Amino acid sequence: YAEYPCEFPRPLWVEQDAELLFEACCKVLEECIGRSGLGPEDIGALSFSTQRCTLIPVDKDCHPLRRAISWQDNRSDAQCDFIRDVIGEEEFYAISGLPIANVWALPSILWIRDNEPDIYERTHKFMHPHGFLLRRFGSDDFVEDWSNASLHGLMSITDFAWSPKFLEATEIPRRNYHDWFHLVRWWGGSRKPSRQEQVWRSEHCWSQVGATNNVQRSAQA
Repeated sequence: YAEYPCEFPRPLWVEQDAELLFEACCKVLEECIGRSGLGPEDIGALSFSTQRCTLIPVDKDCHPLRRAISWQDNRSDAQCDFIRDVIGEEEFYAISGLPIANVWALPSILWIRDNEPDIYERTHKFMHPHGFLLRRFGSDDFVEDWSNASLHGLMSITDFAWSPKFLEATEIPRRNYHDWFHLVRWWGGSRKPSRQEQVWRSEHCWSQVGATNNVQRSAQA
């Protein structure tokens, strides 16, 4: 068990340092392997059950470009109003299965575009913690499972694909967002482990797509 803090730079703002999340995972994994009596070569795969809707903009090397905007953050009221204007409550719900709200990734993406254009232009992918950790821990590409992808506020829950209507209405370039994630059921990675990871991970350890924390608990039940 390891904690990583929230930061509150302004009223209604909630942010987290994704690097601290990564470091906390490394610490816990190292401790678990140390107590188990197993070696890195005994670990066949790694998967994650993570918090949802916390937005992490990253560069091509999956390094965060700013602190993550938490699912608890409420700075994006203006962006929610924009979504209501260009899509509408009923249409948004019919396609995404979600009400328009600050909690989803889309309003936070639009907030970064409106208020931090330099970060927006430099962002290679907009990640949730699940996809961020998979990439940092060995996935060969930027990937996301459907349970996390559906909470970006841009996915059609009937087509299992990013909604062209939403991308066009919000003026998010298709060529950029189409490359942000691959919607997959599973993914393997064979990236050579870093020195930090070698304590618990061999080069034969694969990264396996997991799900959001609520979905994982439901599956276990």
